[in-house]
Amino acid sequence: MHYDISDILSFDNDFFTSFQTIADKFVPILSTSKYKNTSLTLLGLLSTATNIKLSIYDLAEASETHLYSIQLLNRVLIEHYLKFNYILVRFLKEKTDEVGQEYRKVSKINDILSYINATTISISIIDESNDDLILQELKEKYPELNISKKELYNITNQWKHRSIVKYLIENANYIKNEYLLKLVPEYSKLSSFVHGSTYAEEFYHSAYEENRLQEHIYKNITDVCIKTTHMNVSLMIAVLVIDDNFQDSMTLLVNKYKDLFNLVKR
Repeated sequence: MHYDISDILSFDNDFFTSFQTIADKFVPILSTSKYKNTSLTLLGLLSTATNIKLSIYDLAEASETHLYSIQLLNRVLIEHYLKFNYILVRFLKEKTDEVGQEYRKVSKINDILSYINATTISISIIDESNDDLILQELKEKYPELNISKKELYNITNQWKHRSIVKYLIENANYIKNEYLLKLVPEYSKLSSFVHGSTYAEEFYHSAYEENRLQEHIYKNITDVCIKTTHMNVSLMIAVLVIDDNFQDSMTLLVNKYKDLFNLVKR
């Protein structure tokens, strides 16, 4: 079977053009709403996911031997996708700006945690726990956060990918997402490309030797297109909560999203 990604890329270009026209109208509304932090967080994750998507497309068009890099970036995209959906579902359920504010705390905590893990300071030498180190660094760098050890524990655990997936499954009534369960094993499998495991190496060499690089490239491109298109459509749900004048725009994007599945070989 011949796996041609050109139709998928053409669809994506057409869809994104339509979305961008609509976004030019609602972005100013979201950024000045009472849900400003959550709105900007969703827009930020969507923008970053779009950049990752375009990088994957460029790699796919350049050479099918870029499969390893594409798989790696697809794993990064899944993480963005899960966080985006978690924030969106919490917003739809809570109808507050809290999840957006919380995400900014989490981002700062993760920055500090990455710094601490990257230093040569040993816990056994300084006789302090990781939590104490993180809180100390947070207090020095972001004194306005004022996070307790208990809050630190709750926030960091709440934003782990397993907790996010569990939350999304338990609150599936807020957004219909049959694609989510498929991503759970996919996330774990693609993690091997991030960590450089032997599975990733063997997968690539097997695909190369069996002349299946093009097939796997096609699968990645369709999955990437589905994820990012779904993110764009899902954002419209939040837009409608803030301003219900975009119902026709939502209908237009949903119909285009449905058209995508007529193109996809499964």
